[in-house]
Amino acid sequence: MCHKGTLQGPARLIALAMVSVLAGSAQAPADWRRIGGSSFDLMLASPATGPVEQVWYSPDGSLLYARTVSGRTFRTADFADWIPDPAPLNFPVVPETATAQRLPESGARLVAAASQVYAVGRNLWRSGDDGRTWDNLTAYKSHSVVGAGLHALAVSPANPDQLVVSNDFGVWRSMDGGMSWTGLNQSLPNLTVERILSTPSGRAGARVQVSRLGILELPPGGAVWLPSSGADLQTETALKFQYSALVHAQVSAFAGSGDTVYVGSEDGRMWVSVDGGHSFRQTPLPNGAAGRVERIFADAAEPRVALAALSGNGAHVLRTTNAGTFWDPLDGNLPDAPARAVTAERASGAIYLATDKGVFYAQADLENP
Repeated sequence: MCHKGTLQGPARLIALAMVSVLAGSAQAPADWRRIGGSSFDLMLASPATGPVEQVWYSPDGSLLYARTVSGRTFRTADFADWIPDPAPLNFPVVPETATAQRLPESGARLVAAASQVYAVGRNLWRSGDDGRTWDNLTAYKSHSVVGAGLHALAVSPANPDQLVVSNDFGVWRSMDGGMSWTGLNQSLPNLTVERILSTPSGRAGARVQVSRLGILELPPGGAVWLPSSGADLQTETALKFQYSALVHAQVSAFAGSGDTVYVGSEDGRMWVSVDGGHSFRQTPLPNGAAGRVERIFADAAEPRVALAALSGNGAHVLRTTNAGTFWDPLDGNLPDAPARAVTAERASGAIYLATDKGVFYAQADLENP
């Protein structure tokens, strides 16, 4: 006699959940594509990027190195495309000691190179008579064409007319001894996006908050970011302090939708509250997900849908469609780089992710696990 059993009650729910998980794991990986570049327009000689603290040439002048304020080092051989160089064999040469009759501006640092004396300050100056007279190489009228406040100067060993300077706006190069300048910033991944404020809508482009720079907007179809204004960013300090006390961890990011609140910590854990942030339960993360939770997106109309950006080694963008019951990674072909910010449009499945290698866009199912 054959007996056929039927799953009832909790067993049936568990079985359905397992089928849902298996179905989600069979989905095609997210296909990410970069939007915009790593530079923005400040009406300087060329598009700018984030701050660079040091630049130097290789001994033969064939390579140029740049070290950003975050400590990352890049090199270029064609003076256009930069690649990471975490352990460069060539290091900055200590500038030759220089003296001058006088300084062209207060606080300027002197550098001797190719029988010339340079002064690095708000502008770049050069003297051929030991500092009795100076030529300003970066100023036009009362403004610097590369942005004020220089950090470093490099003179090519192969050609003394090839000058490179770095400042809070990137890397700048002159091929004619300082008569004209161009930026080397459009492929230098040094734009630190802290938050994605809005996605493209109509004639408005994506808007992001950038470290030290404020709000930038990417015009639809554009590659260079532009300054923007009008964003009213409320402080998060008080809520982070409150949530940290409730979950007994240092909260680094949070987001809310209705009565659902998601929080993430400095050490890569996440919690969910369904009572407006009064109490929290820790939510399990997939294997390999680790590192600081940099930003969380919660859908305003559907609290069960959320995304998280992580900056550690492992998965960098996580998705939940069931209020944190489980999360799954959406990295796909995303470059392996810390993620800093994430936002999405649930209806279309559009996701925007800011990483240390640029801002990326992909589409994924934000309705089903």
